[in-house]
Amino acid sequence: MKKVKKIAMIGPSHVAAVKKAADALAGQYPDYEISFFTAPGPVFRHFRVSKAKRVFGVLRKRDLTRKKRELVAQLNGDIKLSLADFDAIVLYGHTIKENINAQILRRFSIDGTDHRKPRRTISMAAYKAMMDEIIQQVLPARGWRKWEGPPVFVTPAPRVAENCVEIDNTKNETPINVATWVPLVEGKITKAEIFTLYIEAIRKKFAKVGLIFVPNPDETYGKSGLTKAEYSRGAINHRGIRNSGADFDAKHMNAAFGELCLRNLISVIEQNLAAKSSNRK
Repeated sequence: MKKVKKIAMIGPSHVAAVKKAADALAGQYPDYEISFFTAPGPVFRHFRVSKAKRVFGVLRKRDLTRKKRELVAQLNGDIKLSLADFDAIVLYGHTIKENINAQILRRFSIDGTDHRKPRRTISMAAYKAMMDEIIQQVLPARGWRKWEGPPVFVTPAPRVAENCVEIDNTKNETPINVATWVPLVEGKITKAEIFTLYIEAIRKKFAKVGLIFVPNPDETYGKSGLTKAEYSRGAINHRGIRNSGADFDAKHMNAAFGELCLRNLISVIEQNLAAKSSNRK
């Protein structure tokens, strides 16, 4: 009988999409047991991890109001999650500030690339320095770095969906984090090689501190380089409930998106654990 592999899936409200998928796919992955620990972004950012105690969540009650602690307990059954017995930990929907990188590519051309020519050109060295500064800011909390125990995987928050940049902006209703992408899509920059440098830089930076970065699957992106519109429609929130006006949700995705990400994650985790097991023999 195979040993059941236990996975801790930790993240803000983006987790809802993969949790919905996990509930539907449970029968297809009998060798996996996934525990979810989540909260809305404004609450989640107050969670802490203790490397020494192997615990994550609300470690100091003063960090959150009683009402917000009650919400965390309602969503997860407790305000803390013990990480002692897991085979893998996933930091799901982690913010990597792709919109900041998009703003750089919107304003500048990078010397030596096929990037479009806006007003100013900067060197590749300057662009890499900018990327490095952004990535340093988005590294997971120090407690996760050089984690001594099960491997820690990190997946990014979904990139904005194609249908969101198609919103009629005559009334200036397009959020700034969406509007930034419009000229990049029009110039096909999101599909250019220059855009992938940021993701690769993140992968390398995270690896240096012992974290395994797992980009969202290629299948989730459309011809524009943004997330396909079909995955934004019917997006769900931290309670697993369809958001109001979710057809234009720039932040969340639906269970179909969650299914692609979950299958990809399990594949990557399986390969990693198999390689570790082989190395021990």
